[in-house]
Amino acid sequence: MLALNRLAGSMYLVEVPQLMTPRTTWSGLGMLGIAILLCPLASARGEEEKVRTVPASDTLTKDSDLDHRKLEEFINVAIAAHEKTAMAEFQVQRKKVEADLAKLEEERQDRERRRLRYKEMKGDTSTTTEEEKPPVVYMRVDFKVPELSMYRDALESCKKRGALAQSILEMLPSLDKDKDGQLAGDEYRAAAAIVRCTDRILRGLDSNKDGVISQLELDASKSLPKDSAEAKRMSSSMVDAKDYRIPRFDADKDGVLDTSERKALSVAYSSAAIQYLSEAAMYERIVKEFEARERTAALKFQSLEVRPVPVATTAEKPKP
Repeated sequence: MLALNRLAGSMYLVEVPQLMTPRTTWSGLGMLGIAILLCPLASARGEEEKVRTVPASDTLTKDSDLDHRKLEEFINVAIAAHEKTAMAEFQVQRKKVEADLAKLEEERQDRERRRLRYKEMKGDTSTTTEEEKPPVVYMRVDFKVPELSMYRDALESCKKRGALAQSILEMLPSLDKDKDGQLAGDEYRAAAAIVRCTDRILRGLDSNKDGVISQLELDASKSLPKDSAEAKRMSSSMVDAKDYRIPRFDADKDGVLDTSERKALSVAYSSAAIQYLSEAAMYERIVKEFEARERTAALKFQSLEVRPVPVATTAEKPKP
């Protein structure tokens, strides 16, 4: 049965324990009846648990630019799926509420019969009545797009990675202390420390290139240093060995980065900075689009009326 909490006058708060959260509140709708808030839906919580990936940037781009038609289609499909899930859950809960309201209506009619019998026994023939009105429930679904949090994480991750790549790009020229155009000895080890600590940003957000961004890939950004100076401090102890070589960029593995190798290293971080800037703009657009569509879709679930199912019994009228 529904748990009814008397609030004021004839207004009630109907609690559905398995759906209630500390954020749940009630609001009267200016009508006699019952107000109910479902927040959040059980299936929405389960759906959020299932969301573990979001599309990588290249799945929504065309010739390196955001494909707006593809993005709109992608968001339309996602919103429609979430609306379908929310409505299906609402219908399940609605049937439960209707069944409980039917029981409440039977109780109401029973009270009305007893009231009329009492009037009859007293010989009260007045036409005034204090008959209770059947309750009306308004269910409000807290509609959410579960994957929005991951898109926000992707946006912040791209911003952090882009800023880090730019910081390293600006620092690289200063490593050549003797201005001979090469990085050797301590200069080489300083560059190695930075590369070792930040190599993952050169592999992109979608590090395994499977076309989707997982939560694990997003979490990897959290342990990244905030800038090149912190990167150097974090990994300097790991590259003190004289035989350490910088993977990929020290092509001849001689422990020295010559002019061409230094250029390749700079180009790698420059490309990463540009790529993350582009991806951040894309994910920002996706977040804004989803937020707008989420607000619009949520309006459909703000006030869903549920009336009690008619019952066979009716209140008896007093005999003349």
